[in-house]
Amino acid sequence: MQVATWNELRDHLAATYAVATADDGIAVTVDSATVQVRPIAVLGAPWVELTGVVAQKMRFPPIPVLKRNFDLAVGNLASKQGELVLRQLLPLEQAPIAGVIETLKVIAASIVEARSAAP
Repeated sequence: MQVATWNELRDHLAATYAVATADDGIAVTVDSATVQVRPIAVLGAPWVELTGVVAQKMRFPPIPVLKRNFDLAVGNLASKQGELVLRQLLPLEQAPIAGVIETLKVIAASIVEARSAAP
């Protein structure tokens, strides 16, 4: 099991997917969804945040969005800077690169699915 550092993860994603530089990280395109991947610190430990825009939050009534969180395989729907995003945090010290990539794929697929179900 290969545990990821931020540099190893970033380099692996850049070698595998279409990647662009984004705020404090990279933007990875998977299955027509762009997921922002960036390193963060949680209680001093290195983590990675995966965030993808689903839609402008005004397009979704709040109660169904909150209920949808219970059905998601990973991540949670949240409001971020006026947008509805799907977000997941992972501890880098305990996450193998393959696990981060699998989570990235599920986040991307969930974003595509949520957009197609949007009113």
